[in-house]
Amino acid sequence: MKDHVNIPKESDIVSDEVELDFSEDDLKEVEISDQTIEAVDKESDQAKKNAKKTAKKLRTPEEKKAFLKKQILIGVGCLIVLIMVLIAAPFTRWPILNAVGFRGTLELTIKDSSNKPIATALVKLDSGTSATTDKFGRAKLYNVSLGKRSVLIQKNGYGDKTITLTSGLGTVKKTEELKIIGIKLDIDIKDWLSNQQIEGATATFGKSTAVSDSTGRASLVIPPTDTKSVEVSVSAPGYITKTLETETSVVSREVALVSAQKDYFVSKRDGKFDIFSSNLDGSDQRKIIDASGKEDESVLQFSIDKNNKQAILVSTREGKVQNGRIIAGIYSIDLEKASLRKIDEGSDIQLFEWSDSTIAYTKSAVDLSYDDPALSRLMSFNSASGKLSQVAQANYFAASTAAINKIFYVPADAYRPIENGVLTSLDLSTGATKRYLQDRPITYIARASYATLEVQDSAGSTFEVQIVNGTAKAIDRRPSTVLQVATSPNSQIATWSDRRDGQGALIVRAKDGTERIAAKLPGLTSPVRFITDSVVVVRVATSQETADYVININSGQFKKVVDVSNVGVSRQYGL
Repeated sequence: MKDHVNIPKESDIVSDEVELDFSEDDLKEVEISDQTIEAVDKESDQAKKNAKKTAKKLRTPEEKKAFLKKQILIGVGCLIVLIMVLIAAPFTRWPILNAVGFRGTLELTIKDSSNKPIATALVKLDSGTSATTDKFGRAKLYNVSLGKRSVLIQKNGYGDKTITLTSGLGTVKKTEELKIIGIKLDIDIKDWLSNQQIEGATATFGKSTAVSDSTGRASLVIPPTDTKSVEVSVSAPGYITKTLETETSVVSREVALVSAQKDYFVSKRDGKFDIFSSNLDGSDQRKIIDASGKEDESVLQFSIDKNNKQAILVSTREGKVQNGRIIAGIYSIDLEKASLRKIDEGSDIQLFEWSDSTIAYTKSAVDLSYDDPALSRLMSFNSASGKLSQVAQANYFAASTAAINKIFYVPADAYRPIENGVLTSLDLSTGATKRYLQDRPITYIARASYATLEVQDSAGSTFEVQIVNGTAKAIDRRPSTVLQVATSPNSQIATWSDRRDGQGALIVRAKDGTERIAAKLPGLTSPVRFITDSVVVVRVATSQETADYVININSGQFKKVVDVSNVGVSRQYGL
């Protein structure tokens, strides 16, 4: 049987809700003002601050580092964003970069309407900084403040031009063209001797200048003028400045410049053996050392060093005779200053060739008798230092010469046996001595080539000696003729005269040992000496003339300089 459940009726349910009855009198009125709320808020904020302070004090070192790092990153990020915003705008970008020290470079290339670079144009910045264009038409302005800059370009004969550039970080390059407002004159500039173009020469008229390019051409713009002709000056480093007059209607001219080096020579044109200087084209001949009139031609010797600045003169200027012997003075000459000073004297003086700035010679002492064991002296003189030194002494020297910075000599005595009377060399750089063929009494020595000597002993046997390493070997021939070798100022080239096919030939030897004939001309003989590293002066002696000629060893071109007296050939080699 199922259970029966009685569900109460709604009316039977008693509600738990109790109705409360309040009277308005029982209620109290509570007033809350704005000041109270503000005070409460302050108390709350202060509580929060105190809590934060307490929390900060309770942080661990790791938490403190992390917090500081976070703050820094946030600060840096904000700063970077601010800077990027400011730099993005041009009106704030340049002042900021300038303030922190950033600067730029402006490089301008100035050309004319034919696209040729304009040299010596003035490029001036609005700040006053300026530069002048080089031979390529380029001018650089360094340390330029960033931002827009006004640049003025000026050149005589061309219209002024003002441009605006924006100087930025790094180098800003710009090419500008100037318009010709004058008369353009093309001047082709060449070397007088070689006919080769001269690059870097300058043509000038008033304030207008032009520099020659690799073809030797200088395009000079002459400002507008009513004159029919103008005088233009043309110059180049190492050359004599030349002034030429040209009509303004002419569009081009050719100019040949002569080397500024001088030729120095002895001439008896005035009846005495004076020393003269001359330009290489024979112009501007001047007497620089007056002769005394007592000079003995058989004694006179004149030798110039490789730099063409110092010379040695052997001369009887004083006319001295002692014990029946003619006494000659040995004089050092400063060619550029035209000054002369006596450094030594003696009889029977024989000059050798130069070794750099040193020249050697033998002499006989004037106060000793012929049988004195110290009658003859081998001397050296350095023109750079002015030092005079004795190398060796003997009754006489059977043979002697100089080659490749060494002096070779054979002491001898006509009156008594002599020890160490063998071929000996002295290195002028190191002072080292060396002996050769010690069992052979050498009586003759000659420089047969650049690198070798040929010597002969009293029995007539001939030997070849290598100058540098000193090795010697017997050869089955008579000794060769004597060579007088000249060395270039840079010591890279040697040259001497020789006979080839019945003519005088100038032989040139490069540092690598290769030899070639630079030029041939009748009568070419010694002395030979360098004027520059590529130009030599040679003596030409024929039945028609005795003269100095100048030769360009690269092109082989040669020209006569001036007639001279045949003085300067060194009398040496113990013949």
